[in-house]
Amino acid sequence: MTTVIGLDIGGTGIKGGLVDLDGGVLVGERVYVPTPQPPVPETMVATAAEVVASLDHPGPVGVGFPAVIEDGFVWTASNIDRAWVGQNVVGLLQDATGREVRVANDADCAALCE
Repeated sequence: MTTVIGLDIGGTGIKGGLVDLDGGVLVGERVYVPTPQPPVPETMVATAAEVVASLDHPGPVGVGFPAVIEDGFVWTASNIDRAWVGQNVVGLLQDATGREVRVANDADCAALCE
């Protein structure tokens, strides 16, 4: 079984869990933390890193994020603070978690999963 950490970072909550990539299912309990307000990069990244640490798994992290993402950078902000626009979300999350991180638009992630 290949297991990674999956994060869903949203405007109202940051959810995380272990995901079995072979079976495409959550393994264990899901963690939920309300998105800090205002949803600026510093506080959201810190909260996401706390969720990752709470899962106690050494693997990489896949993230669904509520914005247009291109080459790791945020280009829109509809449910998050405009301070995110132009930020390297991949770099910020990698620095905060010390792990390999991949980020994609949350709606794209949901469609891919379906």
